[in-house]
Amino acid sequence: MTRSHIGEYEILGEAGRGGMGIVYHARDASLERDVAIKVLPDAVAASEQRMARFHREAKLLASLNHPNIAAIYGLGQDGDHPFVVMEYVDGQLLADRIAQGPMPWQDMVVIAIQIANAVQYAHQHGVIHRDLKPPNIKFTQDGDIKVLDFGLAKAIEDPTTDTPDAPGTPPVAERDTIQSLSEVNRNVGSTMPGALMGTAGYLSPEQARGKDVDKQSDIFSFGCLLFEMLTGDAPFASDSAIDAIGRTLHKDPDWSHLPNHLPSRLIKLLRRCLAKDKKDRLHDIGDARIELEELQDDQPQIEAAMPASNTAWKAVAIVAALASIGFATLYAVDQPTPVAATHAPLTNRSITIPKHLVIGPFDTLDNDANILIACVDEDGTWRLYARSSDNAALLERHQFTGAAGTAFAPDGRSFAVSYSGRILRGDVDTNHAPVELARIPDARQTTGPGGFFPSKRDLVWFDEDTLILEANDVDENSQLVLVSAKTGDVQRRIPLILPQGDLRLDGLVRRFDDDHVLMYVSQYNDKGFSVGLATVSISTGELKMLVDRAGDAHRIGNRLFFSRGDAIFMADVDPQTHAMLDAGQSIQSGLYTDYGAHGSFDITDSGTLLYKPGGTQAGKRRLMMNTGQGAKPTGFPTAAYDSTLTVSGDGSRLCVTRLRNDGMWEIWGGTTDPPRLRRLLSATDMDFAFPRLSDDGTILSFARIASDQDGVQVDVLVQPFNGSSPATLVIEDLKLHSYRISGFSTDNKRLVADVPDPAMPSQRRMVELDIATGKETDLLTRVGGASRGMWSPNGDLLSFLTSETGELELHLYNPEDGSTMRASPLPVMRHQWLQTTDDGLSLLFLDANAQGWTMTVTRDDTGALLVGNPVSYQWIHSEDAVAYDNDIHGRGYTIEPGVNDGPPNHVVVIEHWLDSVTRDNN
Repeated sequence: MTRSHIGEYEILGEAGRGGMGIVYHARDASLERDVAIKVLPDAVAASEQRMARFHREAKLLASLNHPNIAAIYGLGQDGDHPFVVMEYVDGQLLADRIAQGPMPWQDMVVIAIQIANAVQYAHQHGVIHRDLKPPNIKFTQDGDIKVLDFGLAKAIEDPTTDTPDAPGTPPVAERDTIQSLSEVNRNVGSTMPGALMGTAGYLSPEQARGKDVDKQSDIFSFGCLLFEMLTGDAPFASDSAIDAIGRTLHKDPDWSHLPNHLPSRLIKLLRRCLAKDKKDRLHDIGDARIELEELQDDQPQIEAAMPASNTAWKAVAIVAALASIGFATLYAVDQPTPVAATHAPLTNRSITIPKHLVIGPFDTLDNDANILIACVDEDGTWRLYARSSDNAALLERHQFTGAAGTAFAPDGRSFAVSYSGRILRGDVDTNHAPVELARIPDARQTTGPGGFFPSKRDLVWFDEDTLILEANDVDENSQLVLVSAKTGDVQRRIPLILPQGDLRLDGLVRRFDDDHVLMYVSQYNDKGFSVGLATVSISTGELKMLVDRAGDAHRIGNRLFFSRGDAIFMADVDPQTHAMLDAGQSIQSGLYTDYGAHGSFDITDSGTLLYKPGGTQAGKRRLMMNTGQGAKPTGFPTAAYDSTLTVSGDGSRLCVTRLRNDGMWEIWGGTTDPPRLRRLLSATDMDFAFPRLSDDGTILSFARIASDQDGVQVDVLVQPFNGSSPATLVIEDLKLHSYRISGFSTDNKRLVADVPDPAMPSQRRMVELDIATGKETDLLTRVGGASRGMWSPNGDLLSFLTSETGELELHLYNPEDGSTMRASPLPVMRHQWLQTTDDGLSLLFLDANAQGWTMTVTRDDTGALLVGNPVSYQWIHSEDAVAYDNDIHGRGYTIEPGVNDGPPNHVVVIEHWLDSVTRDNN
């Protein structure tokens, strides 16, 4: 067995290991798919009896065909080493999800139903799992559940363990532990080889005693899964396998660890699954599935009957209902009074935003009387709204173009906005336009709301007299700028001190304490790309990491409230050292998160919670195709596609960027007919993005994004689409050159790009880059610039965009004589070549209003270029598309939001929220 191959399979890396063998991530070249290969232990290979049993069991396992079961594809032999070829499931382990904190019971039920479906199907086909545990369950990229390693424990186990125990002989488990205590202790949390098959802490009592195993053993392990999802801890967890087995045999789970206000039916189901005596245990997992499905169906009624402290899910449902009937102002819905009548009841309401606006950052103060929201209009205009203390309606206070920072004064009466190096200050309760307070030309500019940095601001109103911005010094290093909120004078500048070189600063968030502000930081490391929060001293500039994988945070006393994904977590924090004292627990879900990032929220002085609802978005974006009759599904799977898409000119191949669960970008590509995608480029310590295909689909250019001691480095590489040879580095460190790749030459030997013109830095010039050498050759320089160049399919003409008149125009360049001519009488946003016949060419372009047009491009008898009049063309994308491209035949491909995706147009407001969650967790 070589390190690069097992049999005919190419090894891409190790995917895991345990008592039953090593699992490799491999590539099946013949079927062009990724697979998982489990190499069996030597003890199996050395025993003819065990190998015969393994082959019998594996044939039965291979017959299982269920959407929630990872399939077994086949068996193989590499020298003396037998192996199993299985479906490769690319996604997050349930164990990793549990490590983030306990789940709301509503989330747990959705997952548990899928697990129960898989186990019930297997039981009906005579297969018992024997090793149900969180590491054997994965989420797919689509968020569905796959149960791994079905029945392999039985297939691999020693058949001698089937022999009944002799009278007076210790149980098999006890004999095994007596003989090899250290071996068992080393296998805590892993599948254990030999007589004891399963994992300590998830074994049923009969498994732990070495008795016969049947479907009720899986039901016990299933109960362990439910308990752990709800609490974050396994019911029989211990420091050693021996202790875990002892607790399983002789102790009950600590039922007090279950969250408050669980449905009584769910608690009863847990007790029936975890009964130690089989006669008291649930007999069929199908009964558990039915109970869980009924709980899911009855969820609204169950939540309505619960105390108000458990209203996280109900708040989302109420607000969604209010938004659906178009409430334009605040509307309050009183919730049931909590059990403790001395506490104020939770009250939910909604602040509705016009549907054509996207909600940006918001702040609240003064007992919820004032709220400041920045929204982006569909035309790109930013609008600042304030709800004043004596008026429940949202009132527009300011309009501006481009993204901006917003801040609310501590007294709740004033606000500030910053953009284009300007700071403006205004009053909430007046209609007067804000006035300029200061100019900070080197201030860093935000990129807008949402995304990886949902609470990113250009501006923090730190105290009554101080505004804080982030700016660059002369060497482009980051510093904080403290500005007087009264006079606009710069009080001081504080250089920032980073503890390590691979951290990237990504913007201010809010005040943390009297001497610190919160900032976003991100980095690439051996675990992938991560966005977190750090505290920065406004006295020394020293930065200290606070919490990793977080989108927003508020410190209230000794507690830190932070968002991770679509949930709010609560943890204890040392206010002096800023050290996290525990990992935190999930206390609220349903926050809007864009494209797999984290949510944002606000907690007012009086303890009211505000957040944008919607849950995780963009995880099921769709690849659609349009030939002029409207967008239709392509057959490609839904996934977390990024907003980059490329189609080869001939339409045969397609590439996209996809987001993994760990936040890393990877490139997928495949054929359009049949629609099939596979992973082309992926790594744990760098991103791959911005793919571009050649016209014939054989060559792929892409960006590789990673960190070095100077920050983020972006390189451009080119490789064959089929990966037949290594990638060629064409541009090293893109930020030093600012190249923008737009296509390939017709012979696939050069990249077409545009780059800033040294003579006119505000404009760009066209160049070609030799793929083999990286050598740059000038192609076109002109007044108004030249960008987005594309060679015609026959290679005779280059189309490009220029702004000589102040608007983007479409022009043609003839390399034979160096002449150019304007092709379109209309302003143009983008363009693409079409081939209408074998010899006929047309240009497809979008005007400034996104209307599609085509023009024929021909030559007369003298060879002079002739461009036809624009003809209206039924363009190929919807207004919701996040990316689009088309081939030379006019077939358009788009990435469009999932069926239920979309930004919210309202803010959830839950009064007395802080009192409720802290009371329930004290």
